[in-house]
Amino acid sequence: MKKVFHLASDVFQVSTATIVQNTTPYLFRYTKHFTITFFFLIPWYIFDLTGEYQNKVGKTKCTECSIGQYRSRDDTNLTHCVACPSGTSSSLPGVSKCVDCIPGQYQNKVGKRNCTECSIGQYRSRLDKDSTHCVDCPKGFFSSSKGVAQCVDCIPGQYQNEVGKTKCTECKIGQYRSRREKDLTKCVDCPRGTSSNLEGVAKCVECIPGKYQDIKGQSSCIPCAVNTASSESSRKTPCNQVQAGSIVLGGTISVQVPAGSYLSNCSNEACTGFEQCPSGWYGSKPASRKCNACKAGLTSSDAATACKSCVKGKFGAKRKEEGGGVYRLPCWILST
Repeated sequence: MKKVFHLASDVFQVSTATIVQNTTPYLFRYTKHFTITFFFLIPWYIFDLTGEYQNKVGKTKCTECSIGQYRSRDDTNLTHCVACPSGTSSSLPGVSKCVDCIPGQYQNKVGKRNCTECSIGQYRSRLDKDSTHCVDCPKGFFSSSKGVAQCVDCIPGQYQNEVGKTKCTECKIGQYRSRREKDLTKCVDCPRGTSSNLEGVAKCVECIPGKYQDIKGQSSCIPCAVNTASSESSRKTPCNQVQAGSIVLGGTISVQVPAGSYLSNCSNEACTGFEQCPSGWYGSKPASRKCNACKAGLTSSDAATACKSCVKGKFGAKRKEEGGGVYRLPCWILST
């Protein structure tokens, strides 16, 4: 503690150290002095209000620091205020301390009234002690609003592989990004046995029975080829070849045509139905698209697989129909 003694006739003064007292919203400082007489001490004070200054002599009061400036309790120069440093601001006159920029804001200049909001695509978090600038949202994140303290991560079905972006990008057709995928910077191809015909999906669609997909990243599944079938979902390889003489229902089930029948409802190489061969005809093994006619002297019943000879006393014949077709008749009784 520094003491200064002043002697004047029969009185001397003692000036003690400065004492600082906090108030709200201002800080003021005063210096306590004592005038000592022969009989007692008389205290007196010189007040020094922080947040104010005076650069002229003979004044009755101090002047408040301007907006964007301050003078702290530790500043021993009472003749001027100083500009708020970068990263802070002051919107009130006569302050002893500037205010730090809040998260989501910054200030890269001195002596400013307010802080500036971070631009879209940028942020400044509560943990970031450098309040002079904002930083770009990292890959996998975005910001569509100003003044944010945290960027938003891309939702499933979207990604972002660049920094400082205002939105995420949807996954392309044939791709996806699931909720479990931690890498927010890319989408992945739909695996074999699945497909996606929409953008921005979080999951690809499994191939249904009767279809397959043996290539990754496709927009649709492939129907089973002619005379093939599959009853399984998410099939990754071409469908199974069906046996000869079978029909395929919906690409999922193959049905063996019964003996003595022929294939019907045929289109190109595929048939979807079958019918019995009529009497006088017989079916092939395996079934084909037509029945075979019994030769003269032979006959058959419905759904036969072979012809047989007419019994004694009867004979087999054939009759031509209009258009050149042949109609087989059952065995006839011999006339006498």
